[in-house]
Amino acid sequence: MSKSIACVVVGAATTIAAAQSARFIPLGDLPGGATESFATSVSQDGRTVAGIGHVEPFFSTAAFRWTADEGMTLLDMSQAHGVDAVGNSISGASLSEPVLWTRDGGATPLPLPAGAALGASTDMSADGTRIVGYVAYPDIVSTLHPRAFVWDETIGIRELGELVGDFRTIAWGISADGQVVVGHSDDERCSQQAFRWTSWGGMRGLGWLPGASCQSSQAFGADADGSVIVGVSRTGTGHEAFRWTEAGGMGSLGTSPGDERSQALATNADGDIVVGSSFGPGSERASIWTEADGMRSLQDVLESEHGLVLDGWTLLRANDISADGNTIVGDARNPAGQLEAWVVTLGDDCAADCNGDGSLDFTDFLCFQNLFSDGSAEADCDGDGRLTVFDFLCFQNAFQAGCD
Repeated sequence: MSKSIACVVVGAATTIAAAQSARFIPLGDLPGGATESFATSVSQDGRTVAGIGHVEPFFSTAAFRWTADEGMTLLDMSQAHGVDAVGNSISGASLSEPVLWTRDGGATPLPLPAGAALGASTDMSADGTRIVGYVAYPDIVSTLHPRAFVWDETIGIRELGELVGDFRTIAWGISADGQVVVGHSDDERCSQQAFRWTSWGGMRGLGWLPGASCQSSQAFGADADGSVIVGVSRTGTGHEAFRWTEAGGMGSLGTSPGDERSQALATNADGDIVVGSSFGPGSERASIWTEADGMRSLQDVLESEHGLVLDGWTLLRANDISADGNTIVGDARNPAGQLEAWVVTLGDDCAADCNGDGSLDFTDFLCFQNLFSDGSAEADCDGDGRLTVFDFLCFQNAFQAGCD
């Protein structure tokens, strides 16, 4: 949250120190299964992480929800891919069905369309009312053909169609405001193309980076209003992360220094910070991109610029990022050689310190209320492009968390 807008300060109050430093938090794993966990998603306010671990019997996959207060808790579904703005709803899958999980109701399967054999949900909007993913239909030889969908409570699962000549589609992400869906569409040859879908414009191909004889691109994430889309595209030398905008089209983000390939998996609400991974010979490293610095190893940035000591850890992938860009989640190889989920807070800002005076008190609530009443984008705490009651809840959570 920017501190460029002055807020009225009314008297003194008991305060909380607001200096905040970067933190790296290993998330551990679920009890009773394989020692392995993956953080797939983070809420817009950066307070809730969703992911996948293992439980008995047979080390089955299981979804988890993590917060600093509650730690890692088991969810009654097998996968989690998507969290709402404040962590009250999570999308995922249970066996072969897409699922919506809520704190009040637990896991509820989303009924499959007639003829569909299976499905999964991959992401959800910031307010939790829209979910995207895919359902799959068998053909006469039992080959499954996935079809991208968007779901809401009113219409249920709505398939999104395909690009001309294609017959397989998967939706990988949705903008925070729920208006733009991204994914890929492909045919039975080698062509695969990233798409951007809206209810008013349908499915639109985003093209490819130049140089590849067999064209292939996939879109994985979008900013708050879907005007910036990120993913990966094949080139003449391999695969490279891309960032797409209406004005500039698809542009390569390059690789981290010394690497050969890369992929972009998520972006913040403004679309100016992109996370993913970069690949060298036999290695994968979590990456972070900004226009000023290009793509770099996230681990190098954390150690050299934020002073973190990550001895024995190898950050493999950065899978998601919060709306303000200060919280990132992903997977790593821990000092014992096991795959483990993690969350890092960069600590460059304190969202609850609305008036920027270095302390948290009731004047920050007055500041936030003023911004909200004025319709300022500064009050969009959850980063979904709209001002709603969820922004008050987001701000309250940030205030209660404090600024360590």
